Amino acid sequence: MNPSLRTVIRALCAVVLAGAVTVVVLNQKSLARERSENQALLRDQAEAAQLSAENGELEQLRAVNEAVRKLRVANHDLPRLRNEIHRWREEAGEATKLRAENQLLSAAAAGASGRAVPTLPADFLTRDNLTDAGFSTPEATVQTFFHALSQGDIARVLQCRAGQEDHPMSKEQQDERQIKLQQEYGAFPGYRIAETNILSVDAIQLGIQCAPGGVIAPVKLKLAGGEWKIGE
Repeated sequence: MNPSLRTVIRALCAVVLAGAVTVVVLNQKSLARERSENQALLRDQAEAAQLSAENGELEQLRAVNEAVRKLRVANHDLPRLRNEIHRWREEAGEATKLRAENQLLSAAAAGASGRAVPTLPADFLTRDNLTDAGFSTPEATVQTFFHALSQGDIARVLQCRAGQEDHPMSKEQQDERQIKLQQEYGAFPGYRIAETNILSVDAIQLGIQCAPGGVIAPVKLKLAGGEWKIGE
């Protein structure tokens, strides 16, 4: 081969090899750059997913906080309403007790002021036979109540009512009520239990008649602490 041709061929080969090396180097640099950009994109995607999850949690926390705030606002007046309901229940219970006692007293007053009758029913308990029978049975409590009325014993009258032991009257008030009771029920003839209605194991309603043929007053009694008391 001609030496000059060989030299030309070598030169061309060197140029081609240098170009190939250059292309490889450029490709490697481009690949590294693309890899770096890809990793950056992956990191960005991961951060975006994390931010999205955190935003979702934040929205949930906001919703929970808003629900808690609304509950606090809604329950702001709950203690006051509970106190009012408790007070209304106490007043309703007291009104029931007073109504029962008023019915009983009205029946007793009607019997005391009524006209005499020729005969009395066999189960009619007259004033002279009344005793302080205690509170062991509903019938005993009713007899104790009427006996206290006929004697003007206001302290004993109050003890016949449920919840009255904790509210004693002053001596002056007792004396005043005693005189009034003696005036109103001094001629009280007696009474009979005309009806009996068992409401539960610890509650009963008796129909009290203070004069033969007279009005029958319903009186509720409740068992508390082993004793029967008038009122709910």
